[in-house]
Amino acid sequence: MLETAHLTPLIAFFNAHRADWICGNLGDWAVVSPAGLLGFYGDFEAAYLSAAEAFGHSGGFLLKEVIHEDRVEVITRLLGL
Repeated sequence: MLETAHLTPLIAFFNAHRADWICGNLGDWAVVSPAGLLGFYGDFEAAYLSAAEAFGHSGGFLLKEVIHEDRVEVITRLLGL
């Protein structure tokens, strides 16, 4: 099973700063680690590459798009629907 407990404080940090970040970084991708914000990037690929360079490919970071409300996408093919 995928362990996600380490993401809880990262998501909380992101959500606590979301409103401030929207003002200057709407649509950018934020990279958050346990140490705080690494930076903002114009697309997912740039954000991931920067995070992987800083923290390695094993994770330990959160990539999240700075938008007003999180998108939820359901891929029904994988649910067997």
